[in-house]
Amino acid sequence: MLSEAESIARDHISSLLAPLVNLIEQRLSLYERAGDAIADCPRAGAAAKVGLILRSRLTNDLRVCSLSAQLGYGIQALLVGAAVVELVGALAYISDSRAENWAKHSNLRHSYPRRVEEGIEALLSSLGISSPGAKENWYQAYTFMCTAKHGNPRISMLHGLRIDTSGFSYLRGPDPSAFGTSISAEVLYNAIFFGAPGVYVALAHCGKKALQSQLRGEALRLMEALHGLEPWLNELYKAAKQESTRGRG
Repeated sequence: MLSEAESIARDHISSLLAPLVNLIEQRLSLYERAGDAIADCPRAGAAAKVGLILRSRLTNDLRVCSLSAQLGYGIQALLVGAAVVELVGALAYISDSRAENWAKHSNLRHSYPRRVEEGIEALLSSLGISSPGAKENWYQAYTFMCTAKHGNPRISMLHGLRIDTSGFSYLRGPDPSAFGTSISAEVLYNAIFFGAPGVYVALAHCGKKALQSQLRGEALRLMEALHGLEPWLNELYKAAKQESTRGRG
């Protein structure tokens, strides 16, 4: 049964990715406290109201992203991860002068801002990052998540097909393999990587400077802890690549 397979996958993935799971739980707690800070001590202006709406949506999306990844549905979690990047960019992009346009936006074929790059640029600017390379790296991470969002054949082949000594098999349900776990790790990493700056930017709508500074400091420490996990993550990705190569050799 799928429920049993999901339970086994969650135990395996959550244990193997415990450092990332711990950080994402801290990040979710930080989002809740940031939301309370903005609601209790809002900065004047229309952007603060939009900020609360987007922050609430982000909290839920990030939780769904985390739960899906831990259950072994890394590819599906990537879809939500792409939306997280878009929402964080919108949060940074929407100023008081743009808040009314956001609220009146009715075009179902396009979001606001219309181009994801505009949101990423606004986010980097809010963080004081001006490097063109940073923008490219962030956009590449978003593009990777969109490969799952749009059913890209390459990632569908890697995820859905297994080839070993017994022949071909097709994946249904959770994927706790080394490759599946590496996708879940990528999702959790990106959820923290984009989520922490998102809460940093959202706190611009908190009118209490001391509280804003405290919570922003926690967001920065989460990013530092995430960067500290990169050598461990590289080893995990290397093992997944070796498994994938053996399966198709």
